[in-house]
Amino acid sequence: AVGREVFEVEKLQIEQLKFHKPALFSGNTPPKLQIVFQPDDAETGLCQIYSRSGDVKNSEWSLCSEARLFKSTSRGRNHQPRASTLESENTVPTMDPHGLLFGAMFFAASEESTMHDNRYRMILETARYADQHGFSSIWVPERHFTNMGSLYPNPAILQSALARETQHLRLMAGSVVLPLHHPVQTVEDWSMVDNLSGGRVGISAASGWLPNDFALTPDNYDDRHSLLRDRIDQVRKLWRGEPFEAQSGNRKTVMLNVFPPPIQKELPLWFTVAGNPVSFEYAGKIGANLLTHLLNQDIDALGEKIALYRKARADHGHDPDAGIVSVMTHAFVDPDIEKVLRIAREPYCDYLKSNVTLFSGLAYSRKSDVDVSKLKGQELDEFAHYIFDRFYKQRSLIGTPDSCLKLAGQMFEAGVNEVACLLDFGPSTDDVIHSLKWLNELKERHREDLASHKMDSPLAVGNSNGAVPKFEGPKLIAARCQQKLSPETLYENMANVGVRLEGMLRRADAILVGNREAIASVSLPTESLGGSDDYCFHPALLDICFQTLFATIQERVAGSVSSGMMIPRGVETVEIFRSDIDRVWCHAKLVSDSNDRVVGDLDLVDDEGTMVARIKGYSIQRVGSHSSIAETSAGGDCFYELTWRPQILPLDKKSDLAGQRWLIFCDQSGIGRNLTEALIQSGITCLNVDPCDKT
Repeated sequence: AVGREVFEVEKLQIEQLKFHKPALFSGNTPPKLQIVFQPDDAETGLCQIYSRSGDVKNSEWSLCSEARLFKSTSRGRNHQPRASTLESENTVPTMDPHGLLFGAMFFAASEESTMHDNRYRMILETARYADQHGFSSIWVPERHFTNMGSLYPNPAILQSALARETQHLRLMAGSVVLPLHHPVQTVEDWSMVDNLSGGRVGISAASGWLPNDFALTPDNYDDRHSLLRDRIDQVRKLWRGEPFEAQSGNRKTVMLNVFPPPIQKELPLWFTVAGNPVSFEYAGKIGANLLTHLLNQDIDALGEKIALYRKARADHGHDPDAGIVSVMTHAFVDPDIEKVLRIAREPYCDYLKSNVTLFSGLAYSRKSDVDVSKLKGQELDEFAHYIFDRFYKQRSLIGTPDSCLKLAGQMFEAGVNEVACLLDFGPSTDDVIHSLKWLNELKERHREDLASHKMDSPLAVGNSNGAVPKFEGPKLIAARCQQKLSPETLYENMANVGVRLEGMLRRADAILVGNREAIASVSLPTESLGGSDDYCFHPALLDICFQTLFATIQERVAGSVSSGMMIPRGVETVEIFRSDIDRVWCHAKLVSDSNDRVVGDLDLVDDEGTMVARIKGYSIQRVGSHSSIAETSAGGDCFYELTWRPQILPLDKKSDLAGQRWLIFCDQSGIGRNLTEALIQSGITCLNVDPCDKT
């Protein structure tokens, strides 16, 4: 209301919304509010809301909340954006405005690199760290009869172990060589992992390229590409529970089903692509996600091929924006660049020299006409170092958090959704594990960089060209979120951590929970608040955002009230698109999750998929138990603590109270007796009632 009055416009954007303290209510008198608006210029300003008790005279004003207001020419209260379709080759899909997802990939570990250590310590410890620090996925390949990648002959077995070590990561096969396996075997193996992980499996399908991989199925090598296409279709059908026809041991034709049934109704499928534009288009045609790399293509070429992929999805009836593009990138991050190069250079060069095909592709992509197969000894070493010096700066996340930010931003602008960080290309297990904290810093810095510098691109939500946020739709999300959570259970779990909601605050009708996400159906209390049209943003929506985000962590925090209450703390940005609604779907995506602080992003849409609002950076803070509220900064910002201090009763002996009669209910500690004596000295008649007086 303040913004509309000051700027004289109906359309406003709210950003950096922060809640400091609740408005103070005392008795039945509502608090007094004071609103301060400080304009920066004709377009923006800071709005702050202060409150003080309506019952207590001369109480201090306290800052309750603040936000920055921006004039908006593309969004507003009555704007009703809908997801746009891909109408031309130049249409670019909208992306997560927070930036890239970061996953961990394993592909190249050799026997020598782990011979002095537990062979699987690197991947196990990486999985645990990534799971606790908001990484998206962990990728394991299928490798046979080769020293490079010798630890990974069966990704399903290894991911079964990781399923029990993690709670949030998507467990990816990168990739499954489908021409090597019967479709039934593939579905049985990965359905088991899906059940063990609670529905977190995804596989990327590949044709295979090494002849030795086909030693047990040599007849499949020449036809591997056509077999891949056929088996993708077969695997998808079996995953959905469709029966297949087979011949039994007694030569009878039978119809069989694969067991156990997976948790996910649809198999999250990626298609592994090297650099062929036709393969990018085929992935889009079949509605698969995409796994590729930067080894033999630069960012510009990758961006063009991603555009082909999105267009192919649209041309064949698939949502162009729903496809996930994952890019494998070598990664080793540390703030000391000399240390990075010392640790990463030689292993990477050895990695290149061991793979002549890859080496030749890199040389070609760097516009070099050197025949790598003819290089020997020192010439081969020098050329490998030449390629590394150019590759690590432009096509890898090998460097410092600062130096790697540029490539992360470029991939985001090119249309990449996720970077799969290849970690096991040569550095030791200890070096890789130590570097994870710096890779995590890069992840966080990338997201902060997008937020602070507003790295505007056609992919960014809410940019100057008026792009509209894309929402998958409640049905698609519900298909992913298989765990049903009753509203009663949610509110019981919230009460267990000190958040007790009753009456009109209980707005959720139905809740579904998935992997680091949840979606809730919500009815707004228009009848009790004068109608939602009175609000630019109905206050009940912030409540349901809190409840839906809490649903993503409710299993972890249930019963942990002893470690403190969890309350809303603030949001980074709020974009409001419409207000004339009485029912919404709220989709919460977990961004980060620690013991003391939870951050998530939320989309609110109506039943038709029309965007109502988008909230980024909604944070929930754990505050200490009652004894420590005043000692924690979070608690100090959010609560007042009552402290009783002894004071001399300021009674004048000549008070005009003389002659009055008082009934004093005394306590066992003696305060009532002391009060009685002071009142008698002022000429007041007192009648005491003691705790043990039964009369």
